[in-house]
Amino acid sequence: KGGCLLSENFAWGTLMLSGIDEDRNRGFNTGLTGYHLGLGRGFGRDWGVELNVVGTRYENAAGELAARQWGVGADLTRRIADTRYFVPYAVVGGGYMMTDYKLNRWDRDGAMISAGAGLLFPSGAKRVAARLELRARRDFADGAHTDYLLSAGVQVPISGTFMGRPARPPLPDGTPH
Repeated sequence: KGGCLLSENFAWGTLMLSGIDEDRNRGFNTGLTGYHLGLGRGFGRDWGVELNVVGTRYENAAGELAARQWGVGADLTRRIADTRYFVPYAVVGGGYMMTDYKLNRWDRDGAMISAGAGLLFPSGAKRVAARLELRARRDFADGAHTDYLLSAGVQVPISGTFMGRPARPPLPDGTPH
């Protein structure tokens, strides 16, 4: 299956759900309450840029909705290696985050930055990939909070050609390169 998903002439869409280990100073709880929607494009052999919308729902100790958060941003991705079964990558990004603590107006807003690593698992001929990502996100909207996100989802092609070079055929003795 080889490498994929970070080279020129390829556009993709991403949908991921996130489990979030929120900064304890927020005083809230989360579960699988985050999301990431993205549109990306590869450039060069190993690079990509993705524009995204992210969101989170925070609950209080009683399990009631206590705050909502959403933001927009851009990520730069870099393929780290090209393996037969998965593609590891690094990601850094920045954007703008808004937080609604009163649930009736956006109370706090400001910059956010993030960094992390992920794995893409290419599938068959449809060129769809499963995506798994671990990221630290620093939110400056209300002080400075650091949340850790574990996200899983799918990345689908929108246009262009399959990303990355094709997998090398096995050596004459049948072993991979």
